[in-house]
Amino acid sequence: YLGNALLVEGRPADAIAPLEAARERLPRAGGRELREAWASVELALGKALDGAGRSADAIDAFRRSLAIAPREETARRLAEAARRASARAPRAD
Repeated sequence: YLGNALLVEGRPADAIAPLEAARERLPRAGGRELREAWASVELALGKALDGAGRSADAIDAFRRSLAIAPREETARRLAEAARRASARAPRAD
């Protein structure tokens, strides 16, 4: 995915739109391989959102990845890290 390449280049904000587009192109039903693809896209999207400073959206993406692949430890660990970072971030009033 283009989004993954942008993440590797350190451009998380630029990776969001391609990852969202990839998610929209995936079929809604299928077997194990499709579920793995969905979980992978949601995980990458979570990383991009978190890297772009959108912790709440990142947590949602990590949770969607976990809903698809409950044993995915990377998504679980990143969701917890994003949650902690979000709790420490100053609030804009």
